[in-house]
Amino acid sequence: MNRIKTIIAGGLALIVLLFGLWEAFKWTAMRVYVGPDEVLLVTNKFGKSLPPDRITVPAEDNGFKGVREEVLGPGRYFLNPVEYAWEVRQQTQIPAGDPHKWVWDADGHLKDPATAPMIGIVSLKEGRVPAAGTEVVNEGEKGIQKEVLTPGTYKINSYRYEVKQEPAVVVPPGSVGVVTRLTGDIGPVTLATLSQIRASTSGPATQPDQIRKSELNPSRLVVGAQQRGILKDVLQPGIYYLNPRMVKVTIVPIGYDQITLDHGSNTGIKFYTSDGYQVEADFTVVWPLASGCAEYRGQHRVGRSRSRKRDRAGDEGSLSE
Repeated sequence: MNRIKTIIAGGLALIVLLFGLWEAFKWTAMRVYVGPDEVLLVTNKFGKSLPPDRITVPAEDNGFKGVREEVLGPGRYFLNPVEYAWEVRQQTQIPAGDPHKWVWDADGHLKDPATAPMIGIVSLKEGRVPAAGTEVVNEGEKGIQKEVLTPGTYKINSYRYEVKQEPAVVVPPGSVGVVTRLTGDIGPVTLATLSQIRASTSGPATQPDQIRKSELNPSRLVVGAQQRGILKDVLQPGIYYLNPRMVKVTIVPIGYDQITLDHGSNTGIKFYTSDGYQVEADFTVVWPLASGCAEYRGQHRVGRSRSRKRDRAGDEGSLSE
């Protein structure tokens, strides 16, 4: 009887010992702590080889060897070091900027771009091969994605994605943003006249639509939903999270502008009358800058940056009605 009790006691002691060793192993070698601003990337040490178009293990099929697509957020995890390897990395932070430090230059741009809100341009490192010559690809294709990350905190798998931060578009008060679509179709479009652009605020257009007949020569002002070129509609003051690989925004001041010629700055006008008296005159000329004309001013600003040899008289002629 004593022998049976001894065997039972020894068995219980062994179970307690094994349980203690397991708990010690679990809370030391297996325990992984992920902090509030961190992510956990897990790698399968065993499994099938990944397909040629994959870098990470698909979330829907965990039977492959390699880095898992799934990203684990902050918390406590227990992973078997025999089956898995892991690494803890920082989460991706997209700053929201500091509006209290915004100071604008004469062209409507922030003097310190570091204070602007940022966007994250996302590039997918794996997936279907896109069509040749495509810079911005469709969802699921390898390359720069259309959607951008807005300010915030993101759990990003750095093996699967690459994120590059750039300033968002900030249109200051007293300005508008002229949008140039960099991607899209090339084809016949309707040219918007100055009267048509003004019509949204000042009344109906005074000139009919002009149709460009050549399908191979794209218009610089477009109204098509999927066509590249300078868009008719402008961005009002505000913050816009746009993909700079798809659109370019040119800031154009509106409201009122003026030029002053006075003798205090040695720019005044002097002339003599017919009877020999000298006349000194100071002038101030004030003119409005309507948002309806911003597309044309933005068009000319972009045009001059592309070609310094453009005929100035030709550009001015395109503004007249």
